[in-house]
Amino acid sequence: MLPPTRSHAALLLPLILSASATPLAASKPAKTPNCRFAHDYTQASILKNPEPFARDLLYWEGKFHADNVGYNGNNGMTFDGTLLDQVTGLPTKKNAFSAASKESLQFMLYAHAISGSADAARFISPDKPSAAPKIAADILEVKLKTYLKFNETYPGFGGLLPWFSNAEGSDSIEPTWDWVNRIPALDNGELLWAVYGAIQAMEKSRDKSFQQLAGKWQKWLDFTKTTLPIMFYNGGGRVCASTAIANQSLPVSHPSQTYICEDPTYILDDPYEGELVTWWLHFFGGFSSAEKLKLWEVKRAKMKSVDWKEGSKGPVTVLQGFWFSAHEPWKVLEMPYFDVDIVKQVYRNSEVVRTCHSAANKIPGMYASVNNATDPITGEIQGYISATGIQSVASQNVTESYMITPYSSYPVMLFSKKVGLAWWHNMVGSKKGQNPYGSTEGSRIDGTLVSSFVSWDSKITTVVAMLGGVQDLVRDRMKSDGVYNEFKDVLKREYNLVFKNVKGKNMDFCLPTAQIPEKGLVDYTESMASKPPAKCCTVGVRHEGTPAGKMIKITGRHDAYLATPSPAKQYNDVGILYIPDVLGIYQNSQLIADQLAANGYVTVIPDLFKGDQLELNIFDGDQVDANIDPAHPGGFDLVSWLQEGRNDVGPHTTKEVDLIVLDAIQYMKEVLGVKRLGSVGYCFGAKYVVRHYKNGIDVGYIAHPSFVEEEELAAILGPLSISAAETDPIFPASSRHRSEVILQKTGQPYQIGLFSGVLHGFAVRGETTLKAQKFAKEQAFMQAINWFDAWLV
Repeated sequence: MLPPTRSHAALLLPLILSASATPLAASKPAKTPNCRFAHDYTQASILKNPEPFARDLLYWEGKFHADNVGYNGNNGMTFDGTLLDQVTGLPTKKNAFSAASKESLQFMLYAHAISGSADAARFISPDKPSAAPKIAADILEVKLKTYLKFNETYPGFGGLLPWFSNAEGSDSIEPTWDWVNRIPALDNGELLWAVYGAIQAMEKSRDKSFQQLAGKWQKWLDFTKTTLPIMFYNGGGRVCASTAIANQSLPVSHPSQTYICEDPTYILDDPYEGELVTWWLHFFGGFSSAEKLKLWEVKRAKMKSVDWKEGSKGPVTVLQGFWFSAHEPWKVLEMPYFDVDIVKQVYRNSEVVRTCHSAANKIPGMYASVNNATDPITGEIQGYISATGIQSVASQNVTESYMITPYSSYPVMLFSKKVGLAWWHNMVGSKKGQNPYGSTEGSRIDGTLVSSFVSWDSKITTVVAMLGGVQDLVRDRMKSDGVYNEFKDVLKREYNLVFKNVKGKNMDFCLPTAQIPEKGLVDYTESMASKPPAKCCTVGVRHEGTPAGKMIKITGRHDAYLATPSPAKQYNDVGILYIPDVLGIYQNSQLIADQLAANGYVTVIPDLFKGDQLELNIFDGDQVDANIDPAHPGGFDLVSWLQEGRNDVGPHTTKEVDLIVLDAIQYMKEVLGVKRLGSVGYCFGAKYVVRHYKNGIDVGYIAHPSFVEEEELAAILGPLSISAAETDPIFPASSRHRSEVILQKTGQPYQIGLFSGVLHGFAVRGETTLKAQKFAKEQAFMQAINWFDAWLV
């Protein structure tokens, strides 16, 4: 078994891609970016200099390249993908199957690693870039044994691959139940040219062991040259899309073995990714010139020139798509199509249309075949979306235009890295857009759901495009094989037959004009500095006392509680914004505000929930359950309350709460005359203390925080003090330790106080008749006072 290249312990931060393959010697020590690094960049900053963003992308996408996540270390084979927990973002179960198309992406990635690309090394082995070539070669060595073993067991596949089962921990593969005695052509065409490029990379290496490995793979590849024509060529230029095998256990040459097109009308006559099989047959099928010509004559019916125009944009001439999904140009990742000017122009135009269609229609991303959203109840993927794209330039009906995916930007990156990355950034910046394994599969354009899934198609297409594809390697090998000039001649002939007047040659790519809206989704907790609120956020004791402050209106819109110090004690020009937990303004928060005022700080508690705050002990329990479902603790749907509210007051999401906090800051500065503003935040409120340093908070104190994201914590601009409970499923030890690392890097003064014998909520709702809780509550309050006395006054 191969050693894992990523450990689960390392799954707490981000990664990025670069479009050209930087030499490994130029690499620098890797910096660990934030898990949701997209929030650290703007579209403008990416367009100005895409490289820092690209490096972060590569780092985090590389988390997918882990044994038992993206591939099986025992046999070197890919897994189709891995389902993620909808709350944490950690893996739940794998699609323990795969296909030749996923294998092709792995070969292309490893070709760059073996060639010495620093960008590929950033993806595969960021902590030790020099190890990347050997990691890639070692996996290919194991993979070759698996391919050969599969061919020995199932010789009827001719060395090629059906969709295959890849059981966790197994050292072998077998056909999936629905691909017994069947094999697809398209996926294998993608695989063959990827292996072709990888062999070139291994042969060019100075490492003799890599050169020897190239020879072994070349033998496998040469074998497929003899079997593929028998299995897929139906004569007259017709290539079977999928073939029925008489007996997968019999060799290709066995007298009883037969290969028949499953559907004689379903042939690979497309000018898209299926064309890779056509090229393999053209060059290596042993065909006469006349037979080669038939291959292309069959395809001409679907080679159509169409013009796109929307509003003031266009006309732009493109190759008509099947659905015009971004999945369709896969072939240009592998073969040097862009060496022919007319082909390059037509494909550049396609990306102009792809970007400008979305921009013109305010679609926050672009379309490509992708796994549908995850069912919020079952946690399962709701099927696969194929019929997605742009109807006006498609030959088929586009019926599914509600899901966008980051990998739809990969063809754009082949022409403009910065524009492609700007679109990728726009799609992953939404809630749940990034997870501990990089980008999430896809998002609904209305912001309501995501596909909590990670896969080769949705990740590594982007990475390979950023590396430049394998066209350079394939070109070199084609020249060595003496087929390169013929490749260009055929392309010129076929494209010149169709594209007589290409319009839109000087039209620019378009940039995003809309974002995925925030509709109450919550980011994956594994990449949070603290987890979302749960039952423990409402459990506690109502404290005795009579509030001394008064209710007021701020900015004429929001209720608030104002606690004012006595004139003799009040600090001049200083105040504290109290941002409460989900219980809002009630007895306990008012009494703490009064105590802050008694220590000289004018204090305001804004009503964050428009009167819709939760009730103390709403779940009718007084014990914290660390294993409780955060979405439905005690039967009360906390997530729905956050997303929708009750009594028609509207949601309590970040967007709405931010506006109220900004109004409160404005009120304290403009009406109360506060020049230096401190802020306390308990549980839910802690997030908004951390978020609003940039908007006027100078010094912060938070207790048992929830919902705080790593990038928010990393962005603080002033001192921060934290009180934490020994037992706290929302802010556990791992989150405390991670927060300490983040705070160290900010360069700001910080403090973390840990109190034993108490639970989440102790600083506001602790039981003061119990010695440990009374002590912790009082000392947490004094921690805040001492902090403000030292850093605010």
